Amino acid sequence: MAKTINQQLDELFDGWEKNFPKELKQKFCRDGLMLRPSGDDVNGLWENATRRVVFLLKDKSDDSCDDVRTWLTTEKPIGKCNRELKGDKVGRTCFLPNIARMLYGLLNVSLDNLLGFEEVNNSKMQEVRETWNKAPVALVETKKNAGVETVSYGAMKEALSRDNLPLQTELNILKPNIIVCCDAKDSQFKFITDTYLKGKKCERILNDSVEYQDVKPCSIFYYPEEKVAVIKSYHPTKRGKKNWMVYERVVCTMRALLKKYPTPFDKINK
Repeated sequence: MAKTINQQLDELFDGWEKNFPKELKQKFCRDGLMLRPSGDDVNGLWENATRRVVFLLKDKSDDSCDDVRTWLTTEKPIGKCNRELKGDKVGRTCFLPNIARMLYGLLNVSLDNLLGFEEVNNSKMQEVRETWNKAPVALVETKKNAGVETVSYGAMKEALSRDNLPLQTELNILKPNIIVCCDAKDSQFKFITDTYLKGKKCERILNDSVEYQDVKPCSIFYYPEEKVAVIKSYHPTKRGKKNWMVYERVVCTMRALLKKYPTPFDKINK
């Protein structure tokens, strides 16, 4: 029987952790396809999805080495908060609501359904929660050793340099076609475009949303032969950014992509 994606990732992580610096092994964290609270076959959901979204995060902000994939299924009290997206200062719920809104927008936006932030936040949050708990999605910590509340650009560059090959292998196993780089300083974006997708034909598509132009120009990088889109995002915690800015910076670029390529992911990238 063929191994599931998460089983393949576990094999990768076994070797990755084994070769991790000795002083960092206890902080090594695992990630990948988020397990569904319902127990649904996440592997099948992912492989059959037209839009396969991976969010590249920085690192876990604590020393525990719990598996990111269990954040929604854990029996710990934080699991309920993670599933319900409640609160803004309880554990991971300070950033998961923004990730959940972005996921909902990326999976559902179309030329006929633009899904602006106000609509999503004011009348579709129940749908956001349902999508967050049911739809396939991958979270990948690009710095595998847990850190503290913040991580410097230098630390990210060091981790991406050290773990260059296994991180590329992780992405090759997942085969996402929408990659959201959650780092305003672009360490992840540079890794994806300069290393992981180096040499691939790329088209930069600028957002033309009037509502967002006065905040910061943003664009999506589309690889037409691979049918992969790469988006530069803020960190999902607000840190001075408003929730609508975090959402629109990602979803507005997907609208721009769909205007030029109405079916950018019509070929399943297996």
